[in-house]
Amino acid sequence: MMWRSPVVSEVKASATDRRAWITLSREEDQIVMVEFEHVKTLRSGQHIDPDEVLDRRVSRFATLPEAIDALTARGIDTDRFDAPAKVGYPL
Repeated sequence: MMWRSPVVSEVKASATDRRAWITLSREEDQIVMVEFEHVKTLRSGQHIDPDEVLDRRVSRFATLPEAIDALTARGIDTDRFDAPAKVGYPL
């Protein structure tokens, strides 16, 4: 995990016409996980407006292992997280 900036992964969306993302970042003494979706018609790397963010959810964890355990329990490959610019993150 890169502690100076968030790491991001694209994950399976809830519908075929959407893309979904999870970011992990450090805020004070917590790990913050933000999940959201957007319509798929936005191109990879194209920035989106806040009103285009769908189903935004925020979770907070005391430690990185707790966040990783939560992701792993959902079947999310934590090795896929990388710097936002490397994965076409739209925000």
